[in-house]
Amino acid sequence: ALLEITIGYLYPFYTALAIASVGKLSGSICCFLISKYLAPNFIQGQFSDSHLFQKMTVLCKAEPLKFSFIVRAMAVPIFVKNYGTAALGIKLSHYALSALAFGTPICYWLVYTGSNLTNFMQVISGTSNDKSGVQVLLSVLGFGSFIVFTLYMRKYANKRIEEIKLEEKLD
Repeated sequence: ALLEITIGYLYPFYTALAIASVGKLSGSICCFLISKYLAPNFIQGQFSDSHLFQKMTVLCKAEPLKFSFIVRAMAVPIFVKNYGTAALGIKLSHYALSALAFGTPICYWLVYTGSNLTNFMQVISGTSNDKSGVQVLLSVLGFGSFIVFTLYMRKYANKRIEEIKLEEKLD
């Protein structure tokens, strides 16, 4: 978050948004690729005892594309999202799509925040100089829709985990 705010502060808004979005997605994909191809056994070993990882495995096998989005909505540390998903066998295309879909609204909001700062006290007080009503509207709509989507995906994930567990018990 601090990096995106800083980039927003240092560069013009659209330049900062491009830099931060590409950097965020590239970094996430690099972590995914390291986990998938360079250290899969190590990563699998780090997560295999985790109850959360076991839940994620159930979801991944049932619906890998949906799972890619669900894990982005889950309240888990980012290293689990970036490294752990590769250990579950998620395709790079599914991972990149979900990382882009979830990372872009947050990145937009943080870069926008940084682009409106004139000093550090604005961060603390929550004040800023509006540059454009359209930017404010898009920021509010984007962040609001992100929150709604995240809450929906969390609810769906929990429901689906319970359904899959029930199906496994019946088999």
